[in-house]
Amino acid sequence: MRRLSLVAVLVFAGAGNAAAQKLELAGGYTYMGFDTNLPNVNRVNLNGWNGSIGLFPVKYVGLVGEFTGTYGSPNILGVQTDLNVHTYMFGPRVVLPALLLRPYAQALFGGARRSATALGIHAVDTDFAMSLGGGLDLNLPGPLDVRLAQVDWLRTQFGGTDQNHWRYSAGIVFRW
Repeated sequence: MRRLSLVAVLVFAGAGNAAAQKLELAGGYTYMGFDTNLPNVNRVNLNGWNGSIGLFPVKYVGLVGEFTGTYGSPNILGVQTDLNVHTYMFGPRVVLPALLLRPYAQALFGGARRSATALGIHAVDTDFAMSLGGGLDLNLPGPLDVRLAQVDWLRTQFGGTDQNHWRYSAGIVFRW
């Protein structure tokens, strides 16, 4: 356990060469298949944005903060509903070395906020969220890359019950 703690400190505190640290900023489009947990309504489609910032103290392991906002106006049980879901999560990302395509895996933990309005009634719920997933970036010359795909399983606990959603994101990545 002591050895594992030492490795974690060296990796995440950036005890290695400061010149090896890299910053990553990403942004783009997100689609979410939102699990409503309602009878006769399996999922609703939400579209929106995503953004992330990552610090890589060692070449292939880093810490990432990811933020998303997804929006939709689904008809749920015959009622027009405005639904917004925002997430803010943080955690480790592991990147596999590659020349052209750069695969990665991540585990993120944090919170989610759901806001819904129907029939003039507005409800907001904020609770725990976690996601497990990965993605594939296309390396281009220079600091700009293309995030071809990021696919995540997202678990939330709105209203005291568990929901299982999935997300797809794509966009651009700047690395320094």
